[in-house]
Amino acid sequence: MAPLTVDADLTQYYYFRNSSISEGKEKIMCMVKTAFSHVSRVRKLRLKLRPADFPDVLALLASPAPLLEHCDIIFASADQEALPNLFNGICPRLTSLSTDRCILNWQAPIFSNLQNLKIDSAGLVPMCQFLTALSSMSYLKSLEMSVTSISNSDDHLVHVELPHLVKLWLRADFAGWMRLLEHIDAPNTTCLQLHNNSRDHIDQTQQVALAHRLVNQISKYMLEPIRSMTIDGMGLKMWVASSSENPRFDISVPYEAREQISKVILPALSYRELNSVTIGASLDAETWLNCFADLENLKEIEVHEGPGFLSALESGIPKRATKNCEALKFKAMNRLTIQGWNLTECAPNQENGSHMKRLKTFLRARGKYAEPLDELVVQRCRCLPNREVETLRKIVKVLDYDPTKNYRR
Repeated sequence: MAPLTVDADLTQYYYFRNSSISEGKEKIMCMVKTAFSHVSRVRKLRLKLRPADFPDVLALLASPAPLLEHCDIIFASADQEALPNLFNGICPRLTSLSTDRCILNWQAPIFSNLQNLKIDSAGLVPMCQFLTALSSMSYLKSLEMSVTSISNSDDHLVHVELPHLVKLWLRADFAGWMRLLEHIDAPNTTCLQLHNNSRDHIDQTQQVALAHRLVNQISKYMLEPIRSMTIDGMGLKMWVASSSENPRFDISVPYEAREQISKVILPALSYRELNSVTIGASLDAETWLNCFADLENLKEIEVHEGPGFLSALESGIPKRATKNCEALKFKAMNRLTIQGWNLTECAPNQENGSHMKRLKTFLRARGKYAEPLDELVVQRCRCLPNREVETLRKIVKVLDYDPTKNYRR
């Protein structure tokens, strides 16, 4: 007999238009029971349940499912619900398991052949039990976890090797996913997405320590050079191939630890092959100079916060007439995008004038001591009168500016 696909949404009783809710529920439950009387034939299963239906439906999942390959269980509630030993532990072909708001029994014998595991909106995950279960998943290619927190027990933690892992996405408390990451060995081509979703307070000492531990872990996966990078106020993304849609690293840290991105994480990484960078955060001149100013392949730069970048640009402008352009910073840059600047604004304690004046000073020096900038892109900037537009056109090769898409005041 042919394998079955079961897709049951028990939250949509109103599909039965001529029935009451209770009648609709009864009809759906009848169909579900009929389907699960053939659970040994089910290849793909998707269940979406309300709390009231959970016990009845899960009782139907106690029989072996020898053909089951894909299982997706969603609990439609603000709370989590514990799953029993699904299919009596007998589902030898199960390669994909996805749960939403469910608490898994990590001691159940259902994980050994998994290639894809997704856990969404779960509560506390016991580190020891999870690592033990993970150690049995030698075929795992994709692991996605979004949990409230990961327990900090250090008792008898195993070190897990996942030789086929392609994607590791962790959303938990910063310290929790850091501990988990330190107990996983995966190929250096694995894509990492590490997001903090906790509001727990982390003091300054912990922030610095966690940032250094994060650098150590990222470094294990950075054998391929970084080509492109995006940095915002809470994290960073890095690509090893400029044409790739998905970043190799996608990392966010707690709000209170955001300064550690520029103080600890950025200075510790290597950017020798970096081609493009987008900075949506406020970086000081020292970070710009130490990390990016002298990179030989950094051709495209996009900046959303001007003061630190402008100070870095100015630091390389010769103080007196010279033919030597060695001091000039960002010499490889041929395309600069400025976004969201107030061009009449002056930085505090800044004697060199407005953002616009300082930018023009650098662009003129660039044209005098090296080659004029190939392209300047101005996006959503405020206070850019027509006379300044014309000035910019004269000191760069191409000005990409659309006044209809910029703020004028």
